[in-house]
Amino acid sequence: MNSKQRTELSRALSRMLRHNAANEGLAVRSDGYISVAAILARPKLKKFQATQAKIEEVVALDNKSRYAMQQIDGVLFIRANQGHSIQVDDLELEKIQDATRFPVVLHGTNETALKLIQESGGLSKMKRNHIHLATGKFGDEGVTSGVRKDCTVFIYVDMAKAMADGILFYKSANGVILTAGIDGILADKYFSKVEQSEDKSTNEAEPSKKDF
Repeated sequence: MNSKQRTELSRALSRMLRHNAANEGLAVRSDGYISVAAILARPKLKKFQATQAKIEEVVALDNKSRYAMQQIDGVLFIRANQGHSIQVDDLELEKIQDATRFPVVLHGTNETALKLIQESGGLSKMKRNHIHLATGKFGDEGVTSGVRKDCTVFIYVDMAKAMADGILFYKSANGVILTAGIDGILADKYFSKVEQSEDKSTNEAEPSKKDF
């Protein structure tokens, strides 16, 4: 597959694994894994001429480590590591006990979305199960996921302050920091600073809806 074909198949897989499994009639294990064979049988993947090998290629070449695969009782399964709107109870998230492990925790967005965040009083998990945070900007050492490269606004979060107020944070298998906040909102009183990039050429996109 070329890069465009991989991206298109990855987007379809992401929607299925994170959001539409029930609508597609797919059985989801409590740890988020779904049978690859069952996914390949879905009509929505027919147009991609999807095969097990192509799915394995998508997983292997994904630069954000969005997916995990494993054999379970001789059957190949796949899951998304985070980003679900469907309920997944055993996603193997690591509960963060010590905020000092992560000196930088931020949410990347843009000027348009920032206005909505300011008006609502904080970050919202929207339709997902968690708010997504990163341990640095795109391209920083050790940062593989959690923030898009076209973000022009960075909201820094005081995780220690939030944890002191009882807010729970987790780290996903691919290094994304996750929190449900309180009632789905991480209030702006937990923002330590908001930093705007000088490069505003891509600020019309809304990352929260495009980050697949």
